[in-house]
Amino acid sequence: MVYVDYDGWDGHDPDTSWTEAVNRFLAASQDQQHARLTAELDRIVEQLDRRDAIHAEIVDDLEWQINRYTDRLEQLYRSRTGKQDDERAHLKDRIDTFRQRLRDEHRSHWRDRQDLEEERRAIRRELAEIEDTDLSEVL
Repeated sequence: MVYVDYDGWDGHDPDTSWTEAVNRFLAASQDQQHARLTAELDRIVEQLDRRDAIHAEIVDDLEWQINRYTDRLEQLYRSRTGKQDDERAHLKDRIDTFRQRLRDEHRSHWRDRQDLEEERRAIRRELAEIEDTDLSEVL
């Protein structure tokens, strides 16, 4: 909820007509709402950037883990000893687990971005409405 600063409204000035006072008041209110929405857009852009950076770190870590276990599994296959079947199965399970976590991370990141993008579109629509609104039409 946005609260308007009524102290800034000088409607009691005898040289100011009622219409002028209302127009100034509405213009100030519109400016405040525009500034609030612009700040909200900036916040969303920062959130998108921050979440992209976090996502990249998580993906790098998961891919590193997958590569590490894959390399170890390849080493076991090259050694061709039958005693390592349990370890191979364990490594395959770990690789599958990390691949699933990677898919989940991509999906989660996509949904998160979509939510923020939808919020950004809504704010842009509000800003466009404010910019298109002619205060003289209101009166």
